[in-house]
Amino acid sequence: MLSQGTWNFYGGGVHSESFDSLARNLLRGLADVDCPAIGIEAFKRGPLCYMYFGLWPALVRLPWVVNGSTAVGHLATTSCLMATTSFMVGLLMTLRPSIKRLPLTTSLVLLGSVFGTPLFFLMGSPAIYHEALLWSLCGFVWCLAGYANFEHERGRQTLWVLVASCGFFVSALSRLTTALSSLAVLFGLTVVMHRSGRLSLGRVLAVTVPVAAAGAIQMWYNHARFGSILASVGSNYVVDFSDYGGWFN
Repeated sequence: MLSQGTWNFYGGGVHSESFDSLARNLLRGLADVDCPAIGIEAFKRGPLCYMYFGLWPALVRLPWVVNGSTAVGHLATTSCLMATTSFMVGLLMTLRPSIKRLPLTTSLVLLGSVFGTPLFFLMGSPAIYHEALLWSLCGFVWCLAGYANFEHERGRQTLWVLVASCGFFVSALSRLTTALSSLAVLFGLTVVMHRSGRLSLGRVLAVTVPVAAAGAIQMWYNHARFGSILASVGSNYVVDFSDYGGWFN
């Protein structure tokens, strides 16, 4: 479905080559993208173009960019496949604690989450927005998996705390609005640990290090694009709805 029957998982998407451009520029400490690649999705600051979307999909492309792979520019399909596969594994891990107790309900939730949502539509139509959404959902579901398995595996609680916070890291660097949900899950997990007397130094570090890293990277990204660590949207980005067929398109 993702390869449209070709079994070729290297393919481009609508404006997705912007992430390849960003990946190349990140290696030089820059945050702008090629203007032709980003097209109408661009924020402009002087002669340079920037994207609204998070930089995680660009980070995913770095191994190909560093190695000078010929696949660069055609990685949208691969990225969407990676995000969707990771999402489904994370969803299975989230539901794992309830599989033995509620096998039928768990199976229905799993099937409904995969086939009753836009997941396969997003996966099968790679685009700049869809890619960011898929990775943000992937991060969120792994944040949930960490929370769900914290009580389930008492011998690996610190590991699952780290999984939850790394899920926040991915969602925050993919799409900030989704990161708010991940942050709520992480906050709830921290409250549970505090109230039950299980908030050790290792678990505090497991929560704070990925969160602090995501915050630092996002603040650098904001400043590099818009001149302020708190600005995630360019003030000069004004949509003319007539360009899109009117308000009701």
